[in-house]
Amino acid sequence: MTDQFIRQHTYLDPTTGAVRTVPVIYPTVVFDNIANMAAYPIPNNRNRMTVWVKTLECPWTLETTSGATPDGITVVAANGPGNWMRRSPNWAGNKSRWLLQTDWYIDAVNGDDENTGAAYDNALKTHAELERRFGQWPDISTEYSIVVISDLDETIHMAFRQLPDGIIHWYGLAQATLATGTVTGYTEAAVGVEGRLTDAAQDFTAYEGRRLRLTSGAGAGKAMTFIGPRVSGNTVVRCGRPTYFTSFSAFTAQAAAGADYAIEQQCKIRGISVKVETVDVGDTSASSLPAAVFEDFDLTGNPDTDNSYISTNRSSYAVVLMACAMGSSTYLNLNGAVRLLACSSCDSDGTRGLLEVTGGLVGLSNYSGGNVSIRSGTKANVGNVSNDVCQFDTKPMTVDNGTFVNIWAAGLYDCAFGGVLALIGSFVYSYKLWGSGNGGPGIEVESHWWYVSGNKPTITGSTPGTDDANIGGTNVAWAAVPYIEPTNNAMCVARS
Repeated sequence: MTDQFIRQHTYLDPTTGAVRTVPVIYPTVVFDNIANMAAYPIPNNRNRMTVWVKTLECPWTLETTSGATPDGITVVAANGPGNWMRRSPNWAGNKSRWLLQTDWYIDAVNGDDENTGAAYDNALKTHAELERRFGQWPDISTEYSIVVISDLDETIHMAFRQLPDGIIHWYGLAQATLATGTVTGYTEAAVGVEGRLTDAAQDFTAYEGRRLRLTSGAGAGKAMTFIGPRVSGNTVVRCGRPTYFTSFSAFTAQAAAGADYAIEQQCKIRGISVKVETVDVGDTSASSLPAAVFEDFDLTGNPDTDNSYISTNRSSYAVVLMACAMGSSTYLNLNGAVRLLACSSCDSDGTRGLLEVTGGLVGLSNYSGGNVSIRSGTKANVGNVSNDVCQFDTKPMTVDNGTFVNIWAAGLYDCAFGGVLALIGSFVYSYKLWGSGNGGPGIEVESHWWYVSGNKPTITGSTPGTDDANIGGTNVAWAAVPYIEPTNNAMCVARS
């Protein structure tokens, strides 16, 4: 314990982003850590006494009548009546000094919430502690890197204001290497082409749904995709396009032919709860960067208690999930725009999962897997012919009542019950849609609208040429579906 009346407090100016230092009067009692505070004998009549704890850089207030249950980090039993109660790092109206630290590490196994969190060997134990240190709605005006070293049995929460150049990037570290090998054959997923990967020396039986990372080539260590079902023996699997960031606002895919790879166990988190307000400062336009990026996580929460909520005030993609596995049941509740880049509907244990999206705008880019449900009130963009192709299998894509879905480039293969189900009240626009081996109609249209532009779908059902589509309860071949083509467009125009 030391006495200290005036302390130089460093903070980020919310207007300019510059570092400022000002003298601030702090409590006269300062402890090195929580343990020293807890051992301090409470003087008589000192209710509401405020002290400072140096490891956490924040004040604590003594509540002698508190009946709260101590948790050791926000409520600490006092050496006398009551508890010490932790206060915000924004005490006295100042910004948290922790915002000056841009590199963070979290380790639920070896970390400690009194550590600085600035290095692998000095990591925090919980993400909740990081949230407490940032304070309520911090201004983010630079890039923050948050490395999650071990599985976290918690949902990642963060609410912040994004200033120009501000971004928070969460990385999940691989927990184990399950297999390595070299790609001996590769067909890149493209319009009308099923993506496949071959390693003649590998048995992929145990790895369906796992995340694969290329370890050589242009995207070495960065390019990732997910392993789909085996399609020819045990050495050939369906897979998406290995994708990586070239910048936070751009991505590319690496051709995997001849590349080395590793199949890895992803870092698990329960879910994501992020709120972002993107703001202008003076004459500077709002950031063109995403505000939050989550890279290489397995979302494994209980769907009844761990729904993911993402809220933004931008029409462009403010939040990006990169190479994330949508667990057994991942529910994204959106208010704003989110991109799922090279993600997949699967668990890290290799089983197929479910992605269900409600509200807002979702973009699926180089997505793979199956069992995707676009729910009421959602607008979705699926693929983009110029730079990404989505590839679905095992379970259908369901388009619910009140949705608007643009299918720009997607292939659906071996989907039980059929490829795409458009329910009554949905609007689906398809530009490039193909696939085969589906267990029911290629497309089942209950909706009021299915609008096709550019190319008639080539997706087929369980009996190609018979149930390519089911429209209003009737199976039809694509040849029997009315379609405006150059040969009959002039007639339509003449009659209009």
